[in-house]
Amino acid sequence: MFGLASVLAMATLCGAPTHDTSELDGRRAAAEESFRRLSELRTEEAAARRQLETLAAEIAKTKAQAKANLLPTRQLPEQLRHSQQLSSRVSELASAIASQEAEVRRRNDQLLEALSQQISRTRRDWEASNAPEEKKALLGTMRLLRAEQERVRATLPPHFAPSFAGTSTSEVPEDLLEQADAARDAEDKVKRQLASVEARIADAREQRDLERRMGEFLSDQSLLDERDLRLRGQGVSSDNISRSSGPRTGPDPSSPTGSPSQSGGNSVWSDAVRPDPVSLQDQALSQGEEPLEALLRERRRLEALAGQLEAQARTLEERARALK
Repeated sequence: MFGLASVLAMATLCGAPTHDTSELDGRRAAAEESFRRLSELRTEEAAARRQLETLAAEIAKTKAQAKANLLPTRQLPEQLRHSQQLSSRVSELASAIASQEAEVRRRNDQLLEALSQQISRTRRDWEASNAPEEKKALLGTMRLLRAEQERVRATLPPHFAPSFAGTSTSEVPEDLLEQADAARDAEDKVKRQLASVEARIADAREQRDLERRMGEFLSDQSLLDERDLRLRGQGVSSDNISRSSGPRTGPDPSSPTGSPSQSGGNSVWSDAVRPDPVSLQDQALSQGEEPLEALLRERRRLEALAGQLEAQARTLEERARALK
């Protein structure tokens, strides 16, 4: 579901500590298990609803036959009893699905937290490393973890902030206090969503900075790689000139039987760094990454809504006190 094999492979490649990935693996497995259970419940509920619809059609047919014959049928009581059992089962499954959906969300929230922690640890390892090959492997791991993070977020239902309603015209203190409590409750929900958006803003800013630094790193490696190739080419050219001016004691390098020169040896970075590092941000956006600007707009909207709800609750409480 979340690309477990690929993430584990990259974690193994860059030598991630086992104790760092064990918690992530556990949360990933728990999220997958909760989603599997939800799928089973939905399948069972759909089957029960189909049976109930089929039985309802049979009951209607039986009633029509009994009315035509002016005599009760033996099948009708049994069908009605079975229909009642199926209806109860559908209600039980609907309740179980609602509970399991909450469990799936809780497990996915825990998985998102573990993924964020693993990304932070991988970034610290990337910053501390001086080995190009290790940095390249860590870079790939971070991208896999980010992609999994976005896939998990996509499975979560969207948050809908409560809409702001104007001040009530009621003149009953109890009603006003009840409405004030509802406004406070809505404000708390908005603040929880705001905290989630704040966390995503910090993550998006960190990722933007990391993408910039990774682009600079890859660009530097590309320049070093090209310089290395030029130096090798110059070295081979000088060697060929010295060989042509000196006595020939061995096979002609240009002949079919001579040893081929290695003027264009491939570096470990020659294939990995060819794309323009500036396209790294575009690549992140193409993978479903939410732009920072959209998150900032959402934060401003939630802050304004929280302020409106706070003012509404305060006004209602003051009016209730004045009417007592």
